[in-house]
Amino acid sequence: MRDPIVLDTCVFDDRDFIRRLRGYRGKKVLPAVAFCELLVYLMGKRGRTLEQVKRYLKAADITVEPFRFGEAVKAAEIGIMTGDFKENARDIMIASHAAIAPWKLITFNKKDFSFLGDRVISPQEFRDVSGV
Repeated sequence: MRDPIVLDTCVFDDRDFIRRLRGYRGKKVLPAVAFCELLVYLMGKRGRTLEQVKRYLKAADITVEPFRFGEAVKAAEIGIMTGDFKENARDIMIASHAAIAPWKLITFNKKDFSFLGDRVISPQEFRDVSGV
């Protein structure tokens, strides 16, 4: 089994990356906050239904994980550490899933998650190390 990964919403802009993720055998996590962002985009701007989005995620074996107590505590810690929770609450809440595990977070916006250090990687970096 490969290491679990956490997906930021922006990686869904790269359809080829999501298609390639089907070949990755580790757990693929989409935090509930990122799922909400994805729904707003796909349902609100692209006219997709909830069922279509659920099928899309299932086809890539992506699991939506709830925002639980542990993630809330970690998000608060990160927000205090960075001092910018008010401006970046959603990103911090998404990152908390990777921070408590600890797992890799895949995003095109690495600078927004710099507080994760080397656990934040781009889709291209993930392709390079995972072979997908």
